[in-house]
Amino acid sequence: MKHKSNAVKDEFISLLESAEVVEKASVNNDNDPSDLSSQKGDSRRGVEKLIPLVESDPLFVSDDGSSYIYRDGKLLQLDCKNKELCEDLRLDGYEDSGKAPSRETVTTVVGLLSAKARRTGKKIELFNKVGERDGTIYYDLADGNAVEVTSASWKVIKSPVMFRQMKHHNEQVKPSKTSGDPWKFLDFFQIKEEQRLLFMVTLISSFVPRISHPAIHVSGCQGSGKSVLTSFFKAVIEPSSVLLSVMPRKPDDLDLLFFRYKVVVLDNLSALNFDTCDRLCALISGGTIEKRTLHTDLET
Repeated sequence: MKHKSNAVKDEFISLLESAEVVEKASVNNDNDPSDLSSQKGDSRRGVEKLIPLVESDPLFVSDDGSSYIYRDGKLLQLDCKNKELCEDLRLDGYEDSGKAPSRETVTTVVGLLSAKARRTGKKIELFNKVGERDGTIYYDLADGNAVEVTSASWKVIKSPVMFRQMKHHNEQVKPSKTSGDPWKFLDFFQIKEEQRLLFMVTLISSFVPRISHPAIHVSGCQGSGKSVLTSFFKAVIEPSSVLLSVMPRKPDDLDLLFFRYKVVVLDNLSALNFDTCDRLCALISGGTIEKRTLHTDLET
């Protein structure tokens, strides 16, 4: 067996020594320098054409260091992974020149705008549904307008503060000064008389920013309307395409839930471990938990 193995080895070495050395052929080697130069030139020209289409749009940098651009009534994060922004830029480029800019061009422009925003952009504080400035409360109607609430009155105006714009947000109904009774909300649900005041205070205080908001534990037998009650509670404060959520398995995903939503409704909870309880307490009381900076995860 050893003799046969040596014979195979010797044959392999013999074939290797007799083999001709073949140099790897270059594809269009003569044209490579000019092709590279041409590609760089096309990319530069694409950037030069796209920049004028966005240079008049206001740039901002948020309190957490993220950069934004305000386009067509929307606040868009300057991130090359932001699909909505990149699609808007490609469409604008196509409508302007008849040719859609390349992915590389769009990425370059977004990067340049982000750098400019961090250097010269207006610093802003971003709110989720409810904001405050100089003692005045602003409630986002998700249509570019907000309800301005002072100690004396309220009115609907164009929002002077910036709100986070999430894809799940739906427009709120327009408030009316002619009529309204928040206590009628309770007519549709079976809540004990001694708990009604606490429930209403919790609901109304959800429109007050910069304070800690309590967690409501809704219990009852199957079919008693627990999910309906909590989904209505959320819809009054934060109309959304997602009214009920399940407890995520990963702690980071729980953080993202509280970042994306003003009101988080965790449905069908049977138990909570100690770590999750501690994390929920920290989030409710305003504790800051550092997380990864994958902004694209915010919309998954």
